[in-house]
Amino acid sequence: MSIRDNEERLGAVQNQDSPLPTIEKAQDPMSFVVPTIHVELPSKGRFYPEGHPLHNEETVEIRFMTAKDEDTLTSPTLIKKKIVLDRLAQNLLLDKRVRAEDLLLGDKNAILIQARISGYGALYEAKVQCPSCMEEQEDEFNLEECSVMSHGEIVDHVRVRSLENGNFMIKVPTTGAECEVRFLNGYDEKSILQNMDKKGKKGKRKDDDHLTHQIKLMLVSVNGYTEAKYADYFAENMPVLDSRYLRATYEKLNPNVKLVADFECDDCGHEEDVEVPLTVDFFWPKQ
Repeated sequence: MSIRDNEERLGAVQNQDSPLPTIEKAQDPMSFVVPTIHVELPSKGRFYPEGHPLHNEETVEIRFMTAKDEDTLTSPTLIKKKIVLDRLAQNLLLDKRVRAEDLLLGDKNAILIQARISGYGALYEAKVQCPSCMEEQEDEFNLEECSVMSHGEIVDHVRVRSLENGNFMIKVPTTGAECEVRFLNGYDEKSILQNMDKKGKKGKRKDDDHLTHQIKLMLVSVNGYTEAKYADYFAENMPVLDSRYLRATYEKLNPNVKLVADFECDDCGHEEDVEVPLTVDFFWPKQ
């Protein structure tokens, strides 16, 4: 038997007219595009000034979390500086004109909740304290189902009115002072955290003047006086009834997203809607 006959017997020789087989290449990993999602903003962009990239924008586009973002979340330097979540939000925003520090806190909360869902899934385990018997129990929550968004609303139309600049004028009940307030953003949150750290280093309780400092940041003017010294003095000396009314009204007006879920206590059987606590496991799950 000739060599050619043997090759034909073994199928080694192909018909010259037949096309050569092609090997399909796998998808080039460098061509992979991280998926993105549009996040609904509680503010609907209403309280950003003209010229801001989110002015009157109802959504903002972010990408899904990646392994590199986990490096950000575990950075000791960023954690120590208390800017790790701001850095994460900044990295996820597709429109780099938007600064995480400029975001209203409610809008940033919406972004971080969606980021957590994209990174670790919607299921989240946390310990909840029963409002009735005060016992704690571990529960699992679905973040997609328990997210409750509030776009803010004026409840007391007699004492509260909206201003053209996006702020609100609130007339407090005891002194009758006209207080112009604005919504807090990432810069303000950083200021609050720094103030708490400063108090802690001096041996004082970290929450000694937390509420007063927050009110100082909220106040734009008091009875038309815009100088910071007037707002600071009023924040420190206003009657408790005025302070409580101002803070409660702010919470109703503030566009935000909260995590609220049905709760049933395993010990006493108490049932109530509770706010899901955001612990360290929110972005650093145990598994």
